Amino acid sequence: MPSIDAEAYFDENLAIALLGELEFLDERFVTIENILQDKRKRRIIMDFASLNQ
Repeated sequence: MPSIDAEAYFDENLAIALLGELEFLDERFVTIENILQDKRKRRIIMDFASLNQ
């Protein structure tokens, strides 16, 4: 899914579920609040979700 579409189809519950599966660097503190505040992170999460479906 292109990133512009990924933002349009953002699903907060899916993003929360993916947080448990994604591995971030230890110095990164990623929460659903971080994702909701950052358009780029929303696109990344939904792009990743589209690859897993």
